[in-house]
Amino acid sequence: MSGESRRLVALLCVVGALLAACTPSDRPDGPGGARPGAPTSRQLVTRAADSPAPSDCSSARYEDPDRSKLPLEFRDLDYELTSSRIPERAGSTHHLCGQRGPGVDLAWGLERGRDDVLIAVLDSGILWRRASEMPDLATQAYLNAGELRPPSGGVFDQDGNGRFDMADYSDDPSVTDRNGNGLLDPEDLILDPAFSDGVDDDSNGYVDDISGWDFLWGDNNPLDNVGYGHGTGEARDSTTAANGIGAVGTCPGCRFLPVRVADSFTAEGGRFAAGVLFGLDSGADVIQEALGAISNPPQAQQAVTAAVRRGVPVVASMADEASKHPNLPAAMNHTIPEHVGHPGDRRARRSQ
Repeated sequence: MSGESRRLVALLCVVGALLAACTPSDRPDGPGGARPGAPTSRQLVTRAADSPAPSDCSSARYEDPDRSKLPLEFRDLDYELTSSRIPERAGSTHHLCGQRGPGVDLAWGLERGRDDVLIAVLDSGILWRRASEMPDLATQAYLNAGELRPPSGGVFDQDGNGRFDMADYSDDPSVTDRNGNGLLDPEDLILDPAFSDGVDDDSNGYVDDISGWDFLWGDNNPLDNVGYGHGTGEARDSTTAANGIGAVGTCPGCRFLPVRVADSFTAEGGRFAAGVLFGLDSGADVIQEALGAISNPPQAQQAVTAAVRRGVPVVASMADEASKHPNLPAAMNHTIPEHVGHPGDRRARRSQ
C-alpha cells in the first residue's frame, strides 16, 4: 500500500470515528444517549493523529566515515564538513541529536563529485589576482572551449587526465601570467587579446565568455576588482580542489562557473535573474547564491522557475543574522533555502 493510500485509510478511520462519536447512541445510558465514560471526538482525534512515536537519537546515528576516502585536508572537527556530534547535545532531538556539521565526510564515501558537474556561483566575482587563492581554484574554474583555441599541442585535454582546465595550457608558450599572481589562471586567458578577440565564437550572445561573466559591468571578466572576497569564498566552499593544499570544498571533483552579479553579497534582483539565466545557458547543474537582494523584479522569480523546470536546483542563503525575515532571493518560490545549522552554537557554519 502506498503512502497516500495509507494516509487516506487513516483519514477515513478518523472521520468514521468522529461520525460515530457524534451520532446519538441507541442505548439510553446517559444524557442524550451518550455512554458514560465514552471518549469524546477530541480524544479520538488525539489518539489517531496527535501521538506520533517519540523521536529517539539512538536511531539517528551514522557509521563512521571511510577514512580511506577522505581528502588529506579534512579534519574531524571541521564543522563545515563533519558528521561528528557535540557530546553534550547528542541525546537532544531539539538539537538534531548533536549533529555538528552536514556530514560531507560520509558523502565522500560515495562520491567527491564529477568534472561534468558545473556549479554556477552567483556572487561578487573571483579574486583572480590573489596568489593565496588561486592554487586551490585556478584549475577548478570552468573554461568554455567554445570561445578558446586548444593549447599548443592541438587538443584541449593536453595532459590526458580527462578534463579541460588551466593545467592544459601550462606548456603553451603563448599563454603567460598576465595578471602577475605567479601561476596560470583563467584571467590570463581573459586578458589575452588572442583569446578575448571580440568575436562571439559560440554564438551564445556573450562575447568571449571564457570563464563566466560580469553582470555588474557587462563584460567577460568576473573579477572581484574591489577585493571583497565573498564570491571567492563561496567558490572555495563548493569546489576547492582536493590537492593536499589548504582546505577542501564540499564537491572537489566539480567545477565552478563564476558569475558576478554585484560587488558584495548585496545584489540587485535583475542582475541575479540575468546570472541565473546565464548559468542555465552555460550548462550549470546547480545555481549557488549567498546573496541579499535589494529588489524583487518579476524576472527574478521567473528565472528561478526556469531553473526548476530544467531540473536545476537554486541553493539560496537565508543570511547570517539568525533572524526570521524573508531574505531574498532565498524566500522566492522553488529555491532551496539554507541557514545556520545549530542555533546557539557559535561554531555553526555561516550561510554567507
